[in-house]
Amino acid sequence: MQPILVAYGTTEGQTRKIAEFIAERLRIRGHRVDLVDTATPAAQQLGASYQAAIVASHQLTPYLVVLALLPLFLLGFFRPTWLGFALFALALAYLIPNLDYVQQNFGIFSSFDPVANATYSAVDQTLVSDASKWQGRGASALTVLIIGLAGAGFVRRLWGGHVRSTLIVAWLAVAPMLTLLGQTYGGEGKFRVFLFGLPFYAMGVAWLFWPAKAQSFRSRVGCWVALTMMMVLFVAVYFQPEASYRVQGSDIAASEWLDQNLRGGDQALTTVPSNFPVLIGPNYYLLNTTGPFASVWNYLQYNNIKSLSIADVKAYVASARQGSGHVYLIFSDSQEQYAVAHQLFAAGQLPAVEDLVRQDPDSVSVYNSGTVRVYEYR
Repeated sequence: MQPILVAYGTTEGQTRKIAEFIAERLRIRGHRVDLVDTATPAAQQLGASYQAAIVASHQLTPYLVVLALLPLFLLGFFRPTWLGFALFALALAYLIPNLDYVQQNFGIFSSFDPVANATYSAVDQTLVSDASKWQGRGASALTVLIIGLAGAGFVRRLWGGHVRSTLIVAWLAVAPMLTLLGQTYGGEGKFRVFLFGLPFYAMGVAWLFWPAKAQSFRSRVGCWVALTMMMVLFVAVYFQPEASYRVQGSDIAASEWLDQNLRGGDQALTTVPSNFPVLIGPNYYLLNTTGPFASVWNYLQYNNIKSLSIADVKAYVASARQGSGHVYLIFSDSQEQYAVAHQLFAAGQLPAVEDLVRQDPDSVSVYNSGTVRVYEYR
């Protein structure tokens, strides 16, 4: 029986005995444990180099690498053991000098409630339509289906005698869930768990429908049924919000103009939390997209203001102003359509307020493409 996974390290002693004990208890045919190879010096250097690059490029991945690989080094699945500690040391070496910044802006730990971390949502539920709720249910169903098929694949491969490689891959699929013990990751923790585990779920699904021996008719039928279900769910989930995600070319042109004209201390504000593009150029951070000042609508909700008047808009602009910087207020047809479709404002409310902004002596019209209008408050 040939091993499918080749990993670093040889496993001996207690860990191998445990694996063989599991094999015997499950009555796995052959009771054979997969063989793995010891990492060469070149492979050790390559692994450390990869971790160094990851540490400097992403805030979460280095710690997922440590959570996933360090236990495998400690248990003897991978060797040499010191390489696992080296991966951990590289992550700490980058974190410690930046600890104050990370703690102040993100926090090392945001919550120690794994259930709350897995279910937390950063999306305002008043913005979620019934169609979007069904989209979320479809995404959950697709997730459960993939994980369930992967689990069945792990069991089938164990039953076929491939203990060690299956344990390694199954652990790599489960390890990302450990992040939920202390982090919500801004409500995205559950998505990160799935994305980091997905390559290993895929291996489990493949093992379920692709046994070592020639494929049977039952395996082929099961594979096609599973693929069809995944395809239907994926298409429905992916394309349902397409209309909301569509960005007008005129909005992109306006955003590019703003990015070129904004200076430090300036702020560009939208009327509603729509899909107006902001990640355009180097000054993207000056287009406020988070917090109570992310849009006129957010400001009204945060302050429990029920009406929409020119006084409310000017108060919003004053609250968002940073020192002597200018504030740019964006009105667009796409934002108005979004506001009406999601029942944020009644039809005609935003155009009426824009008329008052246009007549306000404190504002200056600085951009008008017909579908997008920008007013500057100095």
